[in-house]
This record gives sequence, C-alpha cells and structure tokens, in this order.
Amino acid sequence: PTAAMAGAVDLFAWSQTEGRDWQKEYMDGTAQYTNLNATLQGGDVRTRMLLSTGYNRQTTVAQGDQYNQRASVRLNVDHNSLDKRFGATATVTYSYSESDMARTDFAQYWNLAPNRPLYNANGGLNWSSMVNPEASLLQRYIGKSNSFISNLNLHYKLSTGLELRLNSGFNRTSTNQNARIPAISQFPAPQNPITTNNANFGIIDNQFYSVEPQLNYNRKLSKGDLNLLLGATFQNTAHISSSIRGERYINPQLLGAIPGATSYVLTGADTKYKYNSVFARATYNWEQKYIINGIIRRDGSSRFGADYSFGNFGSIGAAWLFTNESLFKDRKSILSFGKLKANWGVTGNDLISDYLYLSLFRPGSVYQGQTTLMPTNPSNPKIRWETTQKLDVGLDLGFFKQRVTFTADYY
Repeated sequence: PTAAMAGAVDLFAWSQTEGRDWQKEYMDGTAQYTNLNATLQGGDVRTRMLLSTGYNRQTTVAQGDQYNQRASVRLNVDHNSLDKRFGATATVTYSYSESDMARTDFAQYWNLAPNRPLYNANGGLNWSSMVNPEASLLQRYIGKSNSFISNLNLHYKLSTGLELRLNSGFNRTSTNQNARIPAISQFPAPQNPITTNNANFGIIDNQFYSVEPQLNYNRKLSKGDLNLLLGATFQNTAHISSSIRGERYINPQLLGAIPGATSYVLTGADTKYKYNSVFARATYNWEQKYIINGIIRRDGSSRFGADYSFGNFGSIGAAWLFTNESLFKDRKSILSFGKLKANWGVTGNDLISDYLYLSLFRPGSVYQGQTTLMPTNPSNPKIRWETTQKLDVGLDLGFFKQRVTFTADYY
C-alpha cells in the first residue's frame, strides 16, 4: 500500500475535491492582432518616390504579457533624366522586431493531473512530476533584431548601343537574444539539487555589400544582332557572433544584464568572406535563325589559399531555330516552333566553410593557470574550386501554335 501511494500521489496525497482545467488555466486568453500600414507616394515626370511604413503586433492565448512586434519603413526613389540617358533606382528598408515570450509551449501540460498542486507548503514550486507550468511563466526569452537593406542601381547611356550600369547593395542585420532562467524555475535534479539564477545572451551581427559594374554594347552587324557584356563583381560578407552564459546571479532581477553573474562561459565567431569576379559575354543572333554565345570569367574567393584562390571558367553554346527557315515558314500550322541547341561549359563553386585551408584551433581546458588550445581543423593549402563540366544537346518543338510542346535533352 505504501508503494502504491507513492506512485499515485494524485489519488492518495493530493486534494480530491480541487481540480484545474490546465488548458483553460494557461491557454484561455484572447490573442490580439494589430496591423497598421501607411503609404505616401508622389513625384513628377523625372522622379518618383514611395514611402511606406508598417507596424505589426501579435499576442498569444497563453498567460502573461507575451508578444511579437515589428515596425518597418521603406523608401523607393526612381529618377530618370529628361533625355533618358541617365537613370537611378534606390531602395532602402529598415525594420525592427522584438519578441518577449515564454520559453515553453503551454500545450504540453494538457495531460497533467487536474488536482496537481503548483506550490509546496513552503511556497516553492512543486516538482513531483519534474514539470511545473508556473516555471514556464518565470522563464523568458527576449529577442531584438534590427535589419537594414539597401540597393542602388545606376545606368548611363554613353552612346548609341553603349550603356554603363552599376548594381550595388548593402545589408546589415543585428540580433540580441536573452534567455532568463531564474533558480526557482529549474527542476532540482538529485545530482544537482541546488539551482542557480542563470541567463544566456546571444549577439549576432551580419554585414554584406556587393558592387557590380557592367558595360553593355549592342549593335547591328550584317544581318544579325551583336551583344557584348563586360562586367565585374565585388562582394564582401562579415559575420560576428558571441554567446555568453552567465551563471549564479545573486538576484534574478539582474538576468537581463550581462554584468552581475558569478561566472561566465563565452564562445564566439568572427569570419570574413570576399568574392571577386570579372567576366565577359558575347552573343550573336543571325536573323533569328542562328544563335551563338560564349562566356568567360575569372572568379576569386577568400575560402582558398593564395595559390588556388582564383579559377577560370566559361561556356559556349549554339542554337538553330530551323522553323524560321524559308522551308518551314508556310508550314507552321502544324510545327510552329523548332530549335536545335547545344552547349558546353565549366562552372565552379566555393560553397564550403571559411578558413578550411588554415589550421584552426579552439580554446581548451586550463592547465597550470593557462588556457590551452585544441586543434579543430588541420590545414589544407591545396583545397581549391570545385569544378563541374557539362555538355548538353537538346531539341525543342512546338506544335499547333505552341499548344503542344516537346523537349528532349541529352547531357
């Protein structure tokens, strides 16, 4: 009987006259949703502008003041000169979001015994089943995020058929996270019965910019159209992150601040990635019948050592639109479109982690008062661009004015 009573406290130890509907107790609130938007636009024949703002806030059905909210503003400006030779488009977007939520989903408590007490006689939380809904209300997650996204596109017509373009962008996002775990909200495990006030902090900052100048040339050459493109790409990505765990705060009211803990555990990352490229493309279209194009490019990446940071790639292709020949012009009621095509190319990618060509280390344990270093990655100075060669030969057909199409490819 004693063992049975110990294993069925809801029948023998807890009140038989009191009970709770846990879903109604913790998830019977009213979720509120607010969405506000405003837009202002105007301009003249040369310049047009649009300014828009927005605000959104959502709450939950759970107990406590829990919410997600976001505010944003966006500006678009488009300008063209009167002679149409110069044009510019700029877009700037800024947003701020904030979240203050419990760290646990209250739906998991639906099957708790209805007469389960939340507190002991001494006022502490009851941990008889190792969980307690009140603990979830005490543990909080607070996140704040800032985002700035901008783009600037310029074009200028130097002469007939010759145009200079510049596409650029700059983005930055920063995030601050704080998880607050007061001692009273933690289950006192037998191996660690004394709980402490702890907090986790996460700080992330990402920056990216890209600049792509291009020179585009078009002209009529004999019976065909020639298009030449010369361009370059410059990209830079920077990532900084840090994670801080503060332990044994004296006062739980200090869990929102990094200072105040007795000890800290810190980790972080600081990486930079650069990508540069120059490329040229030529396309010639003869009377919409014969098309040939070629691309050459030289790409450079900071993810490889000095001897292998650059790679050369390219492709060549040709197509014959045989239904534009005079033989087929009067027979398009059945075969309305036909094209033979072939291309060959070599592409490269650098989709690997940063600094793999270097010897990498991380902090280890403390030995005689000094922090040791532990290797995490052996150097590989010969790591290089991954290349893929591809050959593709195909046939495209269209029948009855493209109502029926057929495509066959060999690659």
